[in-house]
Amino acid sequence: MTGRTILAGVFLAAAVASTVAETVGEVEFRDRPLTDILLALGELYGRSILADDTVSGVASCYLREQELEGALASLLPAHGLYSWEEGDIVRVSRIRLEASPSQGGFDVDAERVDVETLIRRFSEASRTAILSGALRGRTISIHAKGLTPRALMDIVQQRFPDVLVEWTGAACFVRESEPGSAAAAARRERAEAARAITVAPQGCFTLRAVELSFRNAVGALARAAG
Repeated sequence: MTGRTILAGVFLAAAVASTVAETVGEVEFRDRPLTDILLALGELYGRSILADDTVSGVASCYLREQELEGALASLLPAHGLYSWEEGDIVRVSRIRLEASPSQGGFDVDAERVDVETLIRRFSEASRTAILSGALRGRTISIHAKGLTPRALMDIVQQRFPDVLVEWTGAACFVRESEPGSAAAAARRERAEAARAITVAPQGCFTLRAVELSFRNAVGALARAAG
C-alpha cells in the first residue's frame, strides 16, 4: 500500500498518522461507525470533534489532500449531519440551531431527527418552556430561517395532527389528544388541507382535495397566500 491509510477495523491512532496536520494525504474509511470516523479525523487534524447523541450509522469515504473543513463537507451532508465551531471544538449533530437576532428566532436545520430531541434542543436554546412526551419515536425534517418557538410548534401540530399543542402563557404543552374527538378530526383535516396546496407560477395556488370542507379549503388557501 502506498501512501493511503485504510481504516476497516478498530481505530488505532497510530494506524492513522504519526503527526497531526492541517492537510492529510490519503485516508479511506470502509463501513465504519460515523462516530469512529469523526474520532479518527480529530486525531488526524489535531482537533476536538464532538458528535452528539443524534449521530449514528456507518459510512465509507475516501479523503485525499483535504483540510478538515473539506473533509467534513465530503462526509457529513450525505448523512444529514451538520458541523460548526465553538471555540476550539468542532461539534457535529443532525440538528443545527443558530440564533437569528435580525428575525427574532432561530435558523434551524434538522434532518430526520427525533421530534422530542428537536423540541428539547429548541426549548433550551430559546429558553422557552416546552413540555412534551407524546411524540416519542417520531421523526421530522425542518429547514427554516428565523423560526420562533410558536412557529416550530405550529409545524409540529400540522405534521402530527393526532397530538394537541397548547400554550398557557409563555409555556407550551404537547399531549396526546382523544383519537375520536372533534378537535382531533379538525386538526387532521387542516393538516390534510395544508398538504393539498401547491404553489403555482404567478402567485396562483392549486388545491388537490377529494373530501375537504369548504371552510378548511378556504383557510388553507388563505394561510398559503400569507
